[in-house]
Amino acid sequence: MQPESLMKKEKQDEKLAREAMDDTYEFIQKMSYQYDPMLIAAYMVIQGLGLYKTMLSPEDYEVMCEKIYEGRNRIKEIS
Repeated sequence: MQPESLMKKEKQDEKLAREAMDDTYEFIQKMSYQYDPMLIAAYMVIQGLGLYKTMLSPEDYEVMCEKIYEGRNRIKEIS
């Protein structure tokens, strides 16, 4: 891939990532009004880890779980 087309793809990927994040946030907000937010959080963690386990090799899954654990104190509260 040429540098220009690579940069264009990176911008498209960033845009899609932002849209996915915004859509997910909106969905979580709506669900939190209808259900206990602790249940929503638990199911999100279960689903997220399940996706990682499905998509990653066993070694990469372990690395991802370690990274999540190491970053646990950088998580901000949702306002």
